[in-house]
Amino acid sequence: MEKIRRLGGQAVIEGIMLRDRDSYSIAVREQGNEVFTLYEKFEQGWFSRHKLDHIPFLRGIYLLCQSLWLGVKSLGMSAVIQSGSKEMKVNNAELGFSLIAAIVMGLTIFILIPFGVADCAEKYVFSLSPFYFNLIEGIVRLLMFVSYLCLITKIPDVGRLLAYHGAEHKVINAYESGMELNLANVRGCKRTHPRCGTSFILFFIVVTTVVFSLIPTSGIWQRILMRIFFLPILGAASYELLQIFNRLFDPGNWILNLGTLFQRLTTREPDDRQMEVAIIALKGLLEREN
Repeated sequence: MEKIRRLGGQAVIEGIMLRDRDSYSIAVREQGNEVFTLYEKFEQGWFSRHKLDHIPFLRGIYLLCQSLWLGVKSLGMSAVIQSGSKEMKVNNAELGFSLIAAIVMGLTIFILIPFGVADCAEKYVFSLSPFYFNLIEGIVRLLMFVSYLCLITKIPDVGRLLAYHGAEHKVINAYESGMELNLANVRGCKRTHPRCGTSFILFFIVVTTVVFSLIPTSGIWQRILMRIFFLPILGAASYELLQIFNRLFDPGNWILNLGTLFQRLTTREPDDRQMEVAIIALKGLLEREN
């Protein structure tokens, strides 16, 4: 019996990207109703997942960076496919700019604004200990995250993206349950998954709130720089802790359940055509790897 692989992925424009340790596949429904598929293997140089897979923290930082780059690249590829272009060329400079813009926007929304609110509360309302300062900051960060999700779900095109996100979860759940990959089986699976990035973000918010409250700092710029500096480190630590939770506790434990609850905002029930694309993406990945 074939060993069940640990899969990940994301929704792209009218399609799905799925990945395992060694490669990834993209399936996108073109405007002419055909499904375009693409398969690529990751480069296995000296700085690769195979080299870092057994080194805690470094593997988390590597996976976070690789996931960010692959996510932006996959969205760019799906946009090229949707444009009807026959040349699968994505401008790396444009991808880099998009990635930097996304990082700056993320830092502004989820780091600088929550910090600014907590700083104003400390200056103009009441004096705060480091613990309560970071507690307020963490609560504001969580509220910003939920508000952001609620806002983008109102955009029609984003709604389709969320449906493909649900299709991605459904097809992975079917595969990990050992089911045959067909519409009937995939349709009956849950649209949430405990390893989704939404659960990771929730875990990350909790970890940063606790850690920042334990580090003594003074001065607004020192606090801001400390947060930016520790972001990749805490991201890697959140990844490691989430893996421990997945191994030691039943997937139904409260923190993972809370993560799947948030996935009700980041996913929608897909239709059969969207699930068909997800099945094609997963079959393409498995068949090419075999």
